[in-house]
Amino acid sequence: MSKKQGTTANKPGATTDSDEFLNPHQKLDIKKAPQQLKSLSAALSDVGLEYIVTANEDMLDPSARPADKLKKAAEDFLQTINKILTVSLNMAQHYKVESTAEKLLVGELAYVTQQKPDGTLDPLSLEAASHQGFKLLNDVNIQSRVFSTSNAVRVLCIQELSAINEVQSNPKVHSGQLVLSTTSKALANSIIALFTLVETARYLSKNRHKYNSVSMPIKNLDLSKEEMADKNIWDEDEQSIQDDIKMGVDKGKPVIEMASFNNLIRRLTSEIGEVDPSFQKTFVTTYLSFTNPYVLFSKLIERYRVPPGRLQDDMLARVKLRTSIVLKYWIEHQFYDLDQDLVEKIYKFTSEELTTEFAKMVKMGEDGQSTMLSNPGTALGKVLDRKKAERREKTLAMFQQEVKLQELKLSSNKSFHDLFLNAPDEAIARQLTLIDFSLFSRIEPAGLLNQSWNKAHLQYRSTNVLAMIARTNKVSFWVASMILFQEKWKERKKIWKKFIGVAEHLKKLNNFHTLMGIIAGLNSSSITRLKTTVAGLSAKSTQAFSRLEQLMHPQGSFRNYREYLHSQSLPCLPYLGTYLSDLTFMEDGNPDTVISPTNGHTLINFGKRQMVYYVIAEIQQYQSCHYDIKEAEPLYTFLQELPSFTDKQLYTLSQQREPKETKATKTVGQD
Repeated sequence: MSKKQGTTANKPGATTDSDEFLNPHQKLDIKKAPQQLKSLSAALSDVGLEYIVTANEDMLDPSARPADKLKKAAEDFLQTINKILTVSLNMAQHYKVESTAEKLLVGELAYVTQQKPDGTLDPLSLEAASHQGFKLLNDVNIQSRVFSTSNAVRVLCIQELSAINEVQSNPKVHSGQLVLSTTSKALANSIIALFTLVETARYLSKNRHKYNSVSMPIKNLDLSKEEMADKNIWDEDEQSIQDDIKMGVDKGKPVIEMASFNNLIRRLTSEIGEVDPSFQKTFVTTYLSFTNPYVLFSKLIERYRVPPGRLQDDMLARVKLRTSIVLKYWIEHQFYDLDQDLVEKIYKFTSEELTTEFAKMVKMGEDGQSTMLSNPGTALGKVLDRKKAERREKTLAMFQQEVKLQELKLSSNKSFHDLFLNAPDEAIARQLTLIDFSLFSRIEPAGLLNQSWNKAHLQYRSTNVLAMIARTNKVSFWVASMILFQEKWKERKKIWKKFIGVAEHLKKLNNFHTLMGIIAGLNSSSITRLKTTVAGLSAKSTQAFSRLEQLMHPQGSFRNYREYLHSQSLPCLPYLGTYLSDLTFMEDGNPDTVISPTNGHTLINFGKRQMVYYVIAEIQQYQSCHYDIKEAEPLYTFLQELPSFTDKQLYTLSQQREPKETKATKTVGQD
């Protein structure tokens, strides 16, 4: 979208007629208000576009671009929102908005006014850098967060434009001002969040010398360096190998319950017998709970480099081949664990050692004839090339696409409230499912290990898990806000009934995660106390909601839901909370390590990793089957971000809507 020229209203930071209304207590010439909002709407579009483009350009080369331009763009953006809220508040006061709503509007304006791009750095990114050094910037983590936050700014800007239009069209309906205030607050928060992320990337890029000196930790467990990394896998005596492993039986098969790190590597690349595919999957999926990618790679290389005379030719070839197979599986399934430095190390090993050596190796067949092995080095090199290309294409695609803020306009000047009420329940459920499944599909195994979503020093691993949790909370608060924005109980009843219909369709879609968010919103204290509104719901609606509550009831560790879930066919979006609870129970109830009774060595509790893997494998099963749902605009865009009041604000508004002394006077069956 090209910027309009020649009008002060469309220049970032320019003075407009709205400047005379920056004081919310100043009397407003109501005749000028619509024109002021129209002018500010155009300015908002321009400053929003300028800000998003600048932020994304800065991310392409953070250290080479000055911060001044982005900071100025952020300040212009925030100032424009401030002006919009001020005009809206004056209009609400002119039309005698109720006192509680006025206080909420004043509070949101004060909050937005206080937001400043002060250069605060993102704690998750700094925590990751302290563990991983400058390698963080070579990972898609911070880049994807910048991209998703940029999209949030874009979507909220579109919603802000729609809310402005609603206030212009219906200035006497105060729900419009409430929608505008919550949207403005959410937009201001996203502006600051985006600025913080870009400035953090800039800081880390300029201080790479500091973080390059940070080495990744040898381990996450209480194991000595000697036990984890320094003891060469080929230097251990047979007795130590036997003492440092404890076997068990699972479903009639022998399994490792506890073992040293070296013994896990031996079993993974064993020169005798067959390697259990489930063991390889479990190890690769959960290894970050007891080591890191650099240590794993060095140990695999150590295993590959068999000392002369230690193994017969056929066994030597088997160890080398199986080591290369593990490397390939690791890269194919968990490439996001590898930073650019480690990718280059693997690439060098593949091209200089693996490919060359396997070109010369032969395998003796049963007839005694020599047959050339297919070269795993070549195959591994191709996988690395493909994964590197995918990573680069994904990164470039994030920051090189055109951003348009007004490409989605509601027909007939309808507000999002009208769009929501008029859209079929199924259509809303489908778009919510598409959005939330996209978040769910990005959750990675590393984010589910060691309860990282609950631990400040590990949360950088769990950004997608945290995003999923945040989305559920947003849905819950949004549901309550949509109901309480309505001044009349009949309008609240309409929204309430609408959400029950949407929830029923979510169940039909096997989308239990979003369903749980809607149930939580309808069961929040600010909603359940609305006796008049509840009494207006029909028996059909209340019974339908009761069935959904019973399905998702937490009793018996969500027994009803779990049984129903496992009876359904794919695709499915399960409720993430049950998995996080299961993982927490496993983590708290089982030690990470055990002491060997024979030699006192600390062994890895691999049985615990197997339990964790079963949970992650089930999540991955659901991630693998996507919904066949297409984006339906403008509904899809408007459901991506869900501005709302806080729990405290909602309860205050609820008390205004139906004071405590009010008794239910409506009878059931009126909807």
